[in-house]
Amino acid sequence: MGGKMIFEESPSLELYKKGIPEKLPDPHRRKKILWGAISALMVVVLVLGGIRMKQSGALDWLTGKGTLTGVVVDDFHRPIPADVYLLDLDRSTRCDEFGRFTFEGVPAGTHTILIAYRVAGREYPAQVFSGRINDAGTLRFLPGDFDHGWSQAVNALP
Repeated sequence: MGGKMIFEESPSLELYKKGIPEKLPDPHRRKKILWGAISALMVVVLVLGGIRMKQSGALDWLTGKGTLTGVVVDDFHRPIPADVYLLDLDRSTRCDEFGRFTFEGVPAGTHTILIAYRVAGREYPAQVFSGRINDAGTLRFLPGDFDHGWSQAVNALP
């Protein structure tokens, strides 16, 4: 290739004091270093952008997933550490001491929540929208649930 060399890229005479070196310096070395640095910077920006998208919920919106939260109380409206299941997704969690539960990364759509505590259980419908924190509200056991055992589904979605 008969390309022209820019004066700033040409080797100095100091390089040839002892004769012609076996390996001449690469005239494109600076460009290679610059492109390597730019590539590394772009990787860092993409990784940080992905982390930020995850934290902001934008990633959930893009993937069609949301967060589902709620509170479980007993028949006297006291928070209880119930087990909470998303039946159609085979996922479960346990409420904290305040009765709160959270499921992250739930696909958008209608799901069935099962709350279970001791011998009682109750099903509730829940709607999840992508990219949002969806509050299922207060899920309550009814009077008599703990006396008679397992309960049936309540308040089906229209």
